Amino acid sequence: MTLLTTTIVPVAGWRSRYAFRTPLDTSPLEHLNVLRLNAIRQAIRRSDPSVRSIAELAVLHGEKHLGRFAAGYGGIFGGLPGETWRARTAPRGR
Repeated sequence: MTLLTTTIVPVAGWRSRYAFRTPLDTSPLEHLNVLRLNAIRQAIRRSDPSVRSIAELAVLHGEKHLGRFAAGYGGIFGGLPGETWRARTAPRGR
């Protein structure tokens, strides 16, 4: 069974953090950040030429500090957002 953030019942203090960390091995905030970074990565990959920048997509997804966004993105995906941006328009090999 997958635990979704929408199924978490509000519990005060450390109990909610412990209940979340035990099955997922992460905190609720860390999990939400990973979900947001994944959403931004998918948006970058699917973006059309009318999207002007990665920053535009990041801000649309709730990122407030672009430097931290880039560092977190690199930590999870092993590359910078700009690399994903350039790869979306690169010709695909066979």
